[in-house]
Amino acid sequence: MLRKLILTAAILMPLFALASALTNAGFLQGGIWYSKDPFFAGETVRIYAALFNSGPDDISGTVEFFDNQKSIGVSDFFVERGGKFTQVWNDWKAAEGQHSIEAKIIKASLLRVGKPPIAVELAKQKTQSSSLSIQKDTDGDLIGNDSDPDDDNDGIPDIEEIKNGTDPLISNPRAQKKENVIPDNEEPEKNITDELISLLPRDSEPQISAARNAVKEVLAPTVEFLEEKKNEVRKRLQALAQNPQADSKEKIIDYSYLSALTAASFIFKNEVVLYIVAAFAAYLVLKMIFRRIFRRFHRP
Repeated sequence: MLRKLILTAAILMPLFALASALTNAGFLQGGIWYSKDPFFAGETVRIYAALFNSGPDDISGTVEFFDNQKSIGVSDFFVERGGKFTQVWNDWKAAEGQHSIEAKIIKASLLRVGKPPIAVELAKQKTQSSSLSIQKDTDGDLIGNDSDPDDDNDGIPDIEEIKNGTDPLISNPRAQKKENVIPDNEEPEKNITDELISLLPRDSEPQISAARNAVKEVLAPTVEFLEEKKNEVRKRLQALAQNPQADSKEKIIDYSYLSALTAASFIFKNEVVLYIVAAFAAYLVLKMIFRRIFRRFHRP
């Protein structure tokens, strides 16, 4: 009889030990983070959370993600024993408005070699909630409409559009047209290479022009990329100029970035300048190489 009691107690003791929630595994502090920041209504982002396991057994289970206490997806996980970590995630399409994002462990099991999984409860089975206010970004300038003084980026501030009775979310074509027209006293951007080719003898001009067009086709994607970046920076600077509370450091950084993009765009648009810069860079590299070779063979 005593032997049966001892055997029964030995079997039940691990179960009683597991009845209380495990404190050496669960979610890490810090809660939720996202694949990009900022993001706006209509964008799909990835929601992340991290789990740890400092216990003696591997743990597997399932995490469920919630938005305003409504399920938005589940993710299975496995965390090795001995202080290991792992990430869980779920893709989510953000909608305009207020959101509270969190994750919960809805199922967890201890994994032991040669034994069936044992269901357990983890003390840290829920993340801290992440509160978000998702805005629309009508003009795509990475400034939410609530903070953007010109939501449609047509050059007319929202306050003026509201006074005029026009929609601040719909671009005014007249304003855009005025911006795109080159003033009478402003000449289109000149290309140094075009001017140099025009000075060459007529017999050699077709061959040189053909070679130059081939180079332009290779450089076209780079030039297009630089122009897109310049337009993005100009939009940000325009928004900052209309925002009296904008950070002056941010303006300086954007102006410096725009200057660098403008210089790069000029070099890639004017092939002669690009050739000169490339030749000078090659000269510096070769000079350094020959200097090292000379030192190696003329050591005392």
